Formats: sequence, structure tokens, C-alpha cells
Amino acid sequence: MSYGCHTKFVWVEGYIPTSIDKYYQLTDNIINIRGLVVVKKLLILLVAAMFLVACGSDDEEVDIREEEATSINENMDAILATESLTDVWHIEDYIYDEEELDVDRLFRFTDEYIMDEENFESLNGYEKGLAMKTSAIITKTIKGKYEDDKELFEEDREEYRDILKNGDDLFMNGE
Repeated sequence: MSYGCHTKFVWVEGYIPTSIDKYYQLTDNIINIRGLVVVKKLLILLVAAMFLVACGSDDEEVDIREEEATSINENMDAILATESLTDVWHIEDYIYDEEELDVDRLFRFTDEYIMDEENFESLNGYEKGLAMKTSAIITKTIKGKYEDDKELFEEDREEYRDILKNGDDLFMNGE
């Protein structure tokens, strides 16, 4: 039996599909077929629920993450917002729960949404603000800025939550 996966539009033979691969296939199909905001929000909730169950977080953290997942501005792409949220949650787990940091995962986000100039320019103001704030948090994490200054992380988290919900004035341009 041959296994494979669809990753970044490339089929890799011998790869056993993961739940993330199935998630991307599901989101691509649903968003292409319907393109409805309601469907996007349901997907975000589904991913958030899967992530929270997998992490086995305490009740307070689960409530905060559920609130974040449901407060995503409707003008943001569901996949971008979900990738951003899960990366920030990964960083949060690294800072507070001393979980291992997957730097390659974080670089994938910055490569796709910041370093790819054409992709960045295709984002709307809401998405650019979220991508930039996520990238700033990733950069500070990799440089070790939060290791001795958890208050700095909390300040950045609050700003991140606001951008996730309302957008970033710097990138809005009348949107």
C-alpha cells in the first residue's frame, strides 16, 4: 500500500498522512466549495478544539484559547488566523510549560507570510497586522527576549489578541 500526502501542492510518496494534512485538505475543499465566513469560523473552532484536547490544558487556559479562536475578525483568512494562533499557543506552551520549541514550525510561518513578498502584499490590512505581530512574537521568542521577561510576553499577547479581534491600525488603510 502506498502512502502519500498533499503538502504545499506536492505529493510525497511514502509519507503517512497526519491529522494536519487532513485538516488542510478539509479546509481547502470546504473553503473552495463554499467560501462562507460561517464555515471558516466553524473550521477555526474545530481546529482550536482539536488543539486544546491534544494539549490537555487546564480549564482556564482552555477558556482563554476558545475565546481567542472565536474572536477572530471576519476579515481575516481562516487558515492564516489558525496558523498564527496555533504558533502563538505553541510559544506560550514553550514559555510557561517548558515544552520543546519547534523553531522550524515558527520559521515556516514567517517564510510563508512575511518573507514571501508577493504573498504578503496579497494580504489585506487585517491579515498583514496579524502576520506582522505573530512574526514579532516569533522573533522575540527565538532571540530569547521572553526567557527572563514574561511581562513582555503578556504585553505582546494582549496586543496580539487585540489585533486578532480588531486588526492593526498601522495596516488598515481605511479598511
